[in-house]
Amino acid sequence: MYKFFDKVKNIDDFFLIKSLVIVFSKDDINNFKDLVRIPLKEGKRRINPICIVSDDEIYFSDYESKPYVFSLKENNLKNFKEFDFENSFYNLCLGSVYDTNENANSILLDLRTEDVIYESEYDLKKSFISNEYVLGVVGLNATQFFFKKLKEPIEWVIDLKVLHVIGVFDEQIILHLPNFIIVGIDIYSGKELWRVNNIFGNLSLDEYEGCSLNKLRSLSWNFDGRRGCVFLFFNNYLLRLDLKKKEISVVRDFNDYENKEEWYFRESNLYYNKLTFIASKRLGAFSNYFGVIDLDTMEIICCQRSQSTAFYTKAPQLKEDKLYILDNNKTLYIFKKEVLQ
Repeated sequence: MYKFFDKVKNIDDFFLIKSLVIVFSKDDINNFKDLVRIPLKEGKRRINPICIVSDDEIYFSDYESKPYVFSLKENNLKNFKEFDFENSFYNLCLGSVYDTNENANSILLDLRTEDVIYESEYDLKKSFISNEYVLGVVGLNATQFFFKKLKEPIEWVIDLKVLHVIGVFDEQIILHLPNFIIVGIDIYSGKELWRVNNIFGNLSLDEYEGCSLNKLRSLSWNFDGRRGCVFLFFNNYLLRLDLKKKEISVVRDFNDYENKEEWYFRESNLYYNKLTFIASKRLGAFSNYFGVIDLDTMEIICCQRSQSTAFYTKAPQLKEDKLYILDNNKTLYIFKKEVLQ
């Protein structure tokens, strides 16, 4: 169980990266020693959700795609090179650069040296990178999918409309396509190895009929390589996709039909054996609840309702014994895990 510990007002966004709690705010937060504040410039109210920590520097970009770097040692903010951050992996960062005709291609940078590790002619989005490969959908239309294995002559592009890159498992790229389709793509050849044509096909879930594309895009696919599966919520159901059996099953229906209590889960995050979530108890309502599910017991071990009319758009984040969540009023709430006596 998590108990209220503290709150910080006027926070535009926050990220938990490595050992840091990074917050973006125009206000000083000197009373909160465990938070690293990056000052927002006047008029900059939103942050691109790409934030990278490399040694003693934090890299990010705003919604105008202007990149910045914040020095932890010097406590100052400065412009970075013309580079639109897309994704990161430790000291590696993938992003887009534009020519004079506004055509984009992607480059992979080593942030420690600013050396270009790899350059692609494609503008990659929804990317997934490591020190072994770069992959992602091509451009905003997302009708092609690209893969490059670094340090090896393996590179391919296939025609495929992708909604989500779920993860890489057993040398296969797991992708979510329109019409409830999941596919496994061989990383060496780009060939489709298997396909589940309707992930809800064997389940008695009436709600998926007529499900909109926006609803599918909003699904949070929580890839668990340790268990070889993916967890996701669909309304009141917690589902589990077994990547070895290529089967999806209902782990639990969280509705309490006896007491007429309904759940509508939305965003979620996976932390080892914990799944954080935001939800509402009325169809179409804003998410005014957040909580934590223990995946070993499949029980909700923490559940809190928002203050007054506030709501949440992102699932809580966990770090050590604390839980962090930001509401729409720009208040960051901090909860601390209770120690059982």
